Amino acid sequence: MNPDCWRIFDVFPEPIILVTLAGTIVGVNKAAYGLFPLLLELNSHFLPDLLGIDVQKLEKWLRAWGRSTSMVQGSLPIRQKDGSCLKIALEAAGVHQSPQNPLVILRFQKNHSMLHKFVSLNERVTHLHQEIAKQKVIESQLRIQYRKLMSKNQHLASLASQDGLTGLANRRLFDEVLLDYWQEAAQHPYSLSIILLDIDHFKLYNDTYGHPEGDVCLKAVASDWQSNSRGTGFSGAVWWGRICYFIEKKRRKCGG
Repeated sequence: MNPDCWRIFDVFPEPIILVTLAGTIVGVNKAAYGLFPLLLELNSHFLPDLLGIDVQKLEKWLRAWGRSTSMVQGSLPIRQKDGSCLKIALEAAGVHQSPQNPLVILRFQKNHSMLHKFVSLNERVTHLHQEIAKQKVIESQLRIQYRKLMSKNQHLASLASQDGLTGLANRRLFDEVLLDYWQEAAQHPYSLSIILLDIDHFKLYNDTYGHPEGDVCLKAVASDWQSNSRGTGFSGAVWWGRICYFIEKKRRKCGG
């Protein structure tokens, strides 16, 4: 059909589709896009794909309608996403441009109640899919933000419980662990040992070689104590100048 002639059908409010007897769509008017949004998405404009129906059945109906030179009443089933079928009333007639290439024009009845129902359901399903897609994007963003927040919280918790110089537990964590161990030792057969370490002549060393070297010394001592106290319980350190606390928890023997 001449493209200029086909533009005439755009003035009709009813959806109109022009197809071959095999079901290939060769023309649609603007109203058809409102009824069948998939026309914009399908790579191949094939009526059976659009309606979700059997090709052979459709060809049988198209051949019957194609033999008519005037509009005849008919209907086509449209398969829904849930598997059910919805029938839409239409008028059809053959367009005999040439015997070798007969066409069928389908004009869907816009005021048909079932058509309205289909359009309404189609709009609701499309809207629902859009909302689901938006929710998935939001959920993905929330998961990313949650992971970032948990990582920051873990980092802050580590900073709040560690001595910045030695990497050992600070006074805050030491007090918490000491309370827990003390209560546990009171209820179970555990002995609790607290060792206070004083580095000899540390002030003189610090004044002689400077604070940077003093920091190196403190870190070395803390590292040695960490290595030697592994597996013996909590090894905590609170540096007040030169003093470090260590806790060791062992099962009490012979009621001692």
